[in-house]
Amino acid sequence: MFGEIEADDNHVLRYSLLYDFFQCFSDVTLYGLPIAQCLAPHFLVHIQSFVDYNRSDTATINKLRIKHSFFTMGDITEKLVSIERIKPVTLKKSKTSLLLSDGYERFASEHLKEYDVTLYTTKYEKKLIQSTPRLSYYMLQSEINAIRGNQKMRKQEAQLAEDLKKQLAKCSTHYYFKKKAFQTWLFATYKKSILWIYVLEKLILRAKPSLIVVSSEASIYGTVLSLLSKKYQITLVNIPLVAIGDRTLIPARANYYFAWGPFQKQWLLERNIKENMIVETGNLYFYYQQAKPTCTKAMFYRTLNIPTNHRIITFTTQPLPQANRKIEQWVKNVSTLLPVTFIIKKHRSDRHDYSLIKDEKNVRILKSDYPLYTALHYSDCVMTVASTTGFEAVLLGKPLLILQPSIPYHHVLNSNDSMAFFVKTRAGERIKNDTQMKEVVKKIVASNEYVEELKERGRKFIEQTILTVDDAPLLVKKHIEDILSK
Repeated sequence: MFGEIEADDNHVLRYSLLYDFFQCFSDVTLYGLPIAQCLAPHFLVHIQSFVDYNRSDTATINKLRIKHSFFTMGDITEKLVSIERIKPVTLKKSKTSLLLSDGYERFASEHLKEYDVTLYTTKYEKKLIQSTPRLSYYMLQSEINAIRGNQKMRKQEAQLAEDLKKQLAKCSTHYYFKKKAFQTWLFATYKKSILWIYVLEKLILRAKPSLIVVSSEASIYGTVLSLLSKKYQITLVNIPLVAIGDRTLIPARANYYFAWGPFQKQWLLERNIKENMIVETGNLYFYYQQAKPTCTKAMFYRTLNIPTNHRIITFTTQPLPQANRKIEQWVKNVSTLLPVTFIIKKHRSDRHDYSLIKDEKNVRILKSDYPLYTALHYSDCVMTVASTTGFEAVLLGKPLLILQPSIPYHHVLNSNDSMAFFVKTRAGERIKNDTQMKEVVKKIVASNEYVEELKERGRKFIEQTILTVDDAPLLVKKHIEDILSK
């Protein structure tokens, strides 16, 4: 959903390195899984400084593009998975056993009561839902702590170290793998993969699931589970909870993808995911996130000391420091004489303090734990760069203001055109500078017709983006049942 089809220079460089990493080190295995593939999420983080430094070396990148035929993101998706050789192992699976992450907890509790559901969680402490006796939890961190440093782990560490040294000797002339920084990282990080593989292998053998559901195939646990699904021939279903991009998808190994709607389906097709593997189900996450306001509108205005004649424009932030500083200045430049109050709803990872505007009489900064949906419900407009909250706002019928300051490249946060998604899909009004901000705010205050026009854009956007919210749980369950019946 987020990201263009063309493979740009930084993607060619990072995925060429990942492809070479797979080729050089996939022969080193544990429990039948290639260690290189298990380490992929950490490897992509590790190479950040190298990619950042070399992403302007167009001559080298063009050679890599041609060498690997990395012209589209679909090319990359196919090529990375094509070299995997995982020997299948027969496992007698339970037809009623399902394995899901705890992100699907409420769905499982309400709609999968006739199944034996295991939810895996990375949290140390978990408030458990007890609404069904067939729902159990697997505490990954507790399992890891229980085996860390034991004799069996130390023996496997020693064996893998020897195997990796042998493979490293074979790849000693590689332009990146010959670097001391890579070798230090490799021998410091491979030990973690032993823990991940061991506890997830144990989980698979205990639950014997017929189906595994993940929200990201490129996370640490999503990666290992996707590889284990190939080993034990277990159907893997990718059901995205929040808006996904290539960083959370590639390498793509799932048997099925439950897409939010037409836009996401097309985006998956562009990654060379076969059409018969994609099912449109709407958005499960938004169904369970949506909530009624925690107070009345009058109380909301009174608690935040907002004049009752004011329009409320809520800015849902993202951890984009330079962009947030610019947007803060745009807000600062809006006349305080206008009957408008700006609410800043900060992302949990947004460290910007908004000191320039926090004392302005037309600005309110909410605490990080303030209920999102209360703020959204009582907002007249919502503005964001590319936050998932933009979808939630439009679903509530709120006009969307799409903030588009110049945003510098960032290996994780801004490495493709994902920040322009709402603009490309015409979800609302684009704002590129403080002059446009002032003009748009004036129009919102002066023209109900303009506000209705923005709402109509949002409605058309949702039609193409999210098949349904209200029926999403039923559709997801139906298609899970269809898959299990095959």
